[in-house]
This record gives sequence, structure tokens and C-alpha cells, in this order.
Amino acid sequence: MSRRRAIISVYRKEGVEDLARGLVARGFEVVSTGGTAEALRKAGVPVVGVTETTGFPEILDGRVKTLHPKIHGGILARRNEPAHVQALEKHGIPPVDLVVVNLYPFEDKVAKGAAFDEALENVDIGGPTMLRAAAKNFRHVAVVVDPADYPVVLEQLDREGGIDPATRLYLAQKAFRHTARYEAAIAGYFSQVEEKGGVYSVAETDDVFPYRLNPSYEKVQDLRYGENPHQRAAFYSDLGSTLYSVAAARKLQGKELSFNNILDLDAAWRLVTEFNEPACVIVKHTNPCGTGVGTTPLEAYERAWECDPLSAFGGIVAVNRRIDGPTAQKIGSVFVEAVIAPGLDGEAKKTLAAKKNLRVMDMDTTGIHRVTGFDLKRVHREQDSADARWGIPSSQRRATISPKALSPGRPCAAETTVAPTVAAKRSSSGIPSRIKRDSVELASRKVPSDGSKPSASRTGRKLRRCIGSAPSSRSACRCSGVG
Repeated sequence: MSRRRAIISVYRKEGVEDLARGLVARGFEVVSTGGTAEALRKAGVPVVGVTETTGFPEILDGRVKTLHPKIHGGILARRNEPAHVQALEKHGIPPVDLVVVNLYPFEDKVAKGAAFDEALENVDIGGPTMLRAAAKNFRHVAVVVDPADYPVVLEQLDREGGIDPATRLYLAQKAFRHTARYEAAIAGYFSQVEEKGGVYSVAETDDVFPYRLNPSYEKVQDLRYGENPHQRAAFYSDLGSTLYSVAAARKLQGKELSFNNILDLDAAWRLVTEFNEPACVIVKHTNPCGTGVGTTPLEAYERAWECDPLSAFGGIVAVNRRIDGPTAQKIGSVFVEAVIAPGLDGEAKKTLAAKKNLRVMDMDTTGIHRVTGFDLKRVHREQDSADARWGIPSSQRRATISPKALSPGRPCAAETTVAPTVAAKRSSSGIPSRIKRDSVELASRKVPSDGSKPSASRTGRKLRRCIGSAPSSRSACRCSGVG
């Protein structure tokens, strides 16, 4: 029986030394490249270089390393096909049993302000190619992209028959998601690049719309239910710029976040970060209850709360400064669902810990990059089926626009509704339009509980905008309440 072979080339190196040692102990030959090979050799793990395997040197400043038949032939060969096995033997190509690769997060390089040429050099070719090849041939080659799966692989290798079919499929699915995310990040970046006088750079204006828009999202967590208890929901984050969104916030304490909590946290956080001075925003059920600015977080919070204490009760509080003890004590004296801020001091954490159900979100802003992007509105036809049941002619039906906004770097709470059409507009502010408006008409249609045709009449309500006087002429208190 020939010795089994594993190829390891990773950007995220946590756990890779233990994995490589475990593979060697189980009779694997480890083939590696570049920084990964160097790290494994320093750790005392025997490694075979790619050049030794292919018999061909790296060329073009390292652009061509693993793109060779002795690498990809070993990955793509189907072991149950006699012709494939004979081809490997004829050309002296050892089969590859395991591919461990994860890719440099291209979006992070771009977010750090890399120039176009530097960003271009960070487009990996060999890594995604090996991943796709291994994932395509998953029945014969296990592919691993997540360090969290290293222990699983080692444990499965100790079983009779090795890695089972279900695990192989699971690993291949993760690999394709990994490469899809990588390609989406590159495509999104290139869609913003323009040429001027022979120089390529990211467009200075926001008037650039790609021919094909391919948003990509990664699940953060499943939610207990959607906007209403009968709906299913999950929380997704934009792959292009996760650092900006509520998905990047760290929950320090409290109950599980709900669909509505996430919407309110996002709206409140995006609005409060529009202010340079200490500010506080309170939102409840996607309605702004109060916005206050002051010289300290405590003063800003008190002014925001005084806008409309009744509406603010049970709301979401966002502060754009680190929360101190006095501010935490004031917030903790009333009932609110959640608090989000760029950090809390020790006294504040101790004070709020007494309220065990209060969700406390720490938004670390030190690494945030603010990027412009698209606001996407889902246009769906969910109303058609209901209108058909009620007997409303198709000529009188209208497409509806969901109020859920999806934009790069900001969270998306997805329900079971499927939207076939998307309208996009450029946005750099990110403030929900209903918060920025002074007044908005709300129309509702009551549906009879017996399922009969509803009345054609509509009831309207207005959101009013109140301006409260502040003790200081420099600070103001703004609020909107339902009238």
C-alpha cells in the first residue's frame, strides 16, 4: 500500500502544526509551500516541498507553484476508474488524499487601503484551484478549509474505512462556500475599478454600477423566529465588509438576539455613528424614539430618553462612546432590551451584569473601515397570492418593497420570503430612510379573521418629528413618535 499524501497551504495557521503532526503520525506524507512549509519545518514536522514533488521550480515570482500535473493529477484522479489509476502510474504521480487550504481574505487587504496593483497581486490562483479540484473529487479526496475541522479529520482517519462519505460531502460544501466568498470579494472590488489615462484604481465616485451584481452572505446564526412568531429566520452578514455590521459586535451578556433586536440594533448603531460628538440613539420596533447629543455619554443618553420616555421604554440604546459607570447605572434604572456601544469600562460591566436578560453588545470600532456600497431593496410578489385569495384582480395588484435594507458591511436578517427582483442604489450614509424623514405616511389594510375579502378603505397614521429644547444651544434633542 502506497503512502498517503496531504497537501497543506494555509493563510490561517492556527492548529496547522498539530494537524500536520497528526497526519505524519498516521502515515501521511505532507507536501507544503511557502510560509506554511517554513512554519511546519520550524515546528519540527517533516515536509516535502512542492518543487521536490513536481521536479519543476517556482517561476514568475511565485505565481506558478502548484499549477502542475503532478499536483492536480493526484487530486483529480478517480481511484475507482482503472484508466485514471493507470495514468497516475504511467506518469509517476502519487495520489493525493487530503487537501488543506484556506485563502487570504482579499477583502481585508482592500479594506486596509491597498493600491490596485497590490490588491491584484493578492488574487490567489493556485489555492482556489486546488480547493475546487479537491471538492469536485470529494469522494476520493478530503478537503479542509476551516481549522475547526482539523480534530474532526484526525478523528475520522482513526476509524475503520477512514473519513466517511457524509463528512467528505460536508467538507466539500464548506470548501465551495469558501471559494465562492473569495471570488465574490474579488468581483465586488473589480466592479468598482475604473481606468483613467492608463491607470487603474477604485472609482472616486459612487456612480459605478456593475453589469452583474452578486451579493454574498454568510450565516451568523439561526434565529428563534422572524419578525413574527410564525416565521422562520436566520441572521446573515455581508461577506464583503463584515467589520462594519452588528454581526461584528461581541455579545457580553443577555438573552439570545431576536430578529427585531438585530434590526433595531443595526438602525440605532448606524444612526449614532453619524455623530462626531457624544451621542445616543434609542430605537424600538424600527421606530426612532429619541436622539440626544451632549458633552458626555450620560448627558447624551438622558437627552435621548427625555425625547419620549414612553416610547423608549423597552427599546434599543446605542451610544457612540465607551459607556462608563454613571451612564450604565442610568441605563440600568429602566427597562431596555439591548445596549450597543464601542466598549464598556469595568464599572459599567459590573453594573449592567445585574440585569441578566439585558443584551449588552460591544462594538469594537478600532478596526472598522467605512465603505460605500449598495442599498438593496427586495421587490417581491408575496402579496399576489393573498390578493388572489381575496379576489382582487391582477390589474389592481402592486408589487411591494420590503423595508429590510441589505448593504455591504451591514447585517441582513433573512426571512423565508424569496424575492426575485432587487433594486439597487448607491449609499454611503446607511441611515434607514424612515429615520431621516420628517414625516411618513403609514397605510394598513386589516385582514378579517374569517378570511373574507377586506375592506377597500385604508387607515393612515403619521410619524411626527419633535424638536425639544436643550439646556445648551450647542446640543439638541430630536425625537420621532407615533401620533
